[in-house]
Amino acid sequence: MTATHGKWTDKGKIKIADEPIIDGRGHTIIDKRGLFVIHSVLLHTGKVLWFCGHVEESHYALKSYLFDYKNPAAQLVSQDFPLHNPALARGTTELHTIHGGPHADLFCCHFVHSADGKVVVVGGSDPDYHIPIADGTPSHGSVGERYIYLFDPDTETWEVAQTGTRLNRLAFGRWYPTAVMLGDGRILVVSGRRESSFPRGAGPRPVTNRRGIAINSEVLDANDYSATTLTVAAPTPTFPLYPGLHLSPNGKVFYSHTTWGLEIDPPDTQSLELTPGSTAADWTDHAGVRPSQPRREEGMSLLLPPAQDGKVLLFGGSAANAAGGVRLLQAEPHPVTGSVPFDSIENTTDSKTSEILNTLGATPSWTAGPTLKQGRINGHGVILPNGKVLIFGGHDNYKWNSKTDSSPTNPSLESELFDPATNTTNAMASLNHPRMYHSAAVLLPDGTILVAGGADPNDTEMGVHGLPPDDFGFPANWEGPRFGGGMAYNRKDYEIYQPTYFFTSGTAPEIDSIKKNGAETSLIHYGESLVITSQQAASVDKVSLIRPGAATHHTDSEQRYVDLDKTINGNDITVTMPINNNLAPPGYYMLWILSSNGKPCKEAKFIKLAEPPPAGVGCGCDGCLVVSAAMGSQDVKEVFFLRSLRDQLSEHRSLGLPFIKIVNRLYYSVSPQISRIMKHNQALRYAMRKTLVLPAYRIIQRTAIALGYQEGKPIKNVKTLTLMLSTQGIIGIGLLPIICLGVGAQWLKELFFLKEDNQRESNDE
Repeated sequence: MTATHGKWTDKGKIKIADEPIIDGRGHTIIDKRGLFVIHSVLLHTGKVLWFCGHVEESHYALKSYLFDYKNPAAQLVSQDFPLHNPALARGTTELHTIHGGPHADLFCCHFVHSADGKVVVVGGSDPDYHIPIADGTPSHGSVGERYIYLFDPDTETWEVAQTGTRLNRLAFGRWYPTAVMLGDGRILVVSGRRESSFPRGAGPRPVTNRRGIAINSEVLDANDYSATTLTVAAPTPTFPLYPGLHLSPNGKVFYSHTTWGLEIDPPDTQSLELTPGSTAADWTDHAGVRPSQPRREEGMSLLLPPAQDGKVLLFGGSAANAAGGVRLLQAEPHPVTGSVPFDSIENTTDSKTSEILNTLGATPSWTAGPTLKQGRINGHGVILPNGKVLIFGGHDNYKWNSKTDSSPTNPSLESELFDPATNTTNAMASLNHPRMYHSAAVLLPDGTILVAGGADPNDTEMGVHGLPPDDFGFPANWEGPRFGGGMAYNRKDYEIYQPTYFFTSGTAPEIDSIKKNGAETSLIHYGESLVITSQQAASVDKVSLIRPGAATHHTDSEQRYVDLDKTINGNDITVTMPINNNLAPPGYYMLWILSSNGKPCKEAKFIKLAEPPPAGVGCGCDGCLVVSAAMGSQDVKEVFFLRSLRDQLSEHRSLGLPFIKIVNRLYYSVSPQISRIMKHNQALRYAMRKTLVLPAYRIIQRTAIALGYQEGKPIKNVKTLTLMLSTQGIIGIGLLPIICLGVGAQWLKELFFLKEDNQRESNDE
């Protein structure tokens, strides 16, 4: 059966050392429960970052762990969560005394990969969670975190993002937010519960309503991760918690209607287009555009393969109902009991439906996807190297119910494989254990899927945590079946799935090397080509990039599968990187090759996709990107002259260098994108050469010579330098509108001539 269904293997309990934790009265307790995985991130080192945070009344240690799929038997080594600055955090030394130190708490945060490969973490629980309130008992509950944290895969350490000595913080506390990587390397942050309006400093902490959602969106800088609140002209929609957000190749971020909790009625489909470098944009309300069921609480969404199609898959989820079938938002009291005792979902049919959002049309639109084999509340969707999606896990009713409740919840054990090409699903192998609420899954570089965690109300683990039942802040029944009193059991084990391609005949290809310009590399720029060497190159059918997964709470804004065009010559496979950074945002990707028999390579290789660096930062061309692209080479007199003039102007520190810095800042904000487009557009190349580059070169050259420029000699005369810079600035600004019109007209002309030439060639053939 494995050949047609794949295989799930139970790998047992995650191997970690017993963790000492300290309660609020100074008691050291040895916690023997193990690691409960809520957050899972594949790193560019090949390891997986696992962590959970305190998890409300469970009081887990504030540590993360690294899982190495190549050495699964090893005991995982812990890393302490990052430290807050106590003085800045709350003005008290009592921070998180329950864990013995002022550590951050990353429970229910969100995260993405930065352009440099770090994990950028936003939101989660503020560390004043355990500061006692007036009656001396701990304040069990969480408020939105504001500090921004980084995990460095190379050093395997945590840090707080900062600019100089200033720790960077969000403008709003955000518990259950969503972050999404943008094409320019910045990070958009949306939603999340706000920080409560506690008084600062020590003393009583009044229990206040902490369910207000942060409405304003923020964007993090690509370099230091400092946060800026978006400037808006129109009212901003309020998104539910953990909203599904995905970057389309058209540069717009779309809301997919998935959420963790329905504290508000969901808005219609929304999109946001934030131009590079801008911090001003309005969400576009696509009024009336929504899936057939827009209340997708605890559903899952992802950008379908290939990302070039701009389609988002939405599946599972439904609205949770209060007792007696009353539809309530989570912030509303029950009309009879005054509490909000959710015990069922609104419609079990919803949890089996799927829908597809087309983001590339003039107006976004939803169409029906296949009916799923089982209900998928809190289900998972993971993109595979063959361009298909494995859907698995979750359950068919309210998450905290067991199978013995009056409204029973059954885990969805059977997996299914969604094929975007046919819009169908096929039954796959079944999980060994329920993977329900609070589980997380990612694709590994060897082509398998790793899943861990999950709150299981049908299982129990008693008598292993080593806690005295009457100790401060810890209930006697820490983890047990819901129907027996206490909390659902948090699973501490993990499983590995081998897809069907592990069991089909044929040899899996291998990547022997990746080269650029004849040298091995793991760094590639947009629009550049690289050569993949493989002894099985002749059998390779597809080459793709897959962005590493970063999953929590059925929310993963990172997954994307990008098809690459290829040519094969012997053992060499030449592919060209995308020129559209909205199709593939900067950062690390797994490079996959797939054979014609459907087998992916034995191990994907990580490559870093990046913008070309600006002049003088080792790009190999010393800048002049547009001129080099227009002239077809960087070894021509025009490029040499402009580069030489730039270097000589930079020699004058008080006038020339500041001028060059301003020019470079403006030039490199647009030139990498323009040069990439020119590289693949012959008509634009000719138009830029004739209308912009050559005329500008002649004007600058003659002006410089007339004002005393001598090749190879620095310009030291201040009057000459001032006149030269002023003249160039005035000419550039004054001629810009004319140049733009000229380039446009010439481009159209060249397109016409190219079309005529192609037609003549076709007729000649």
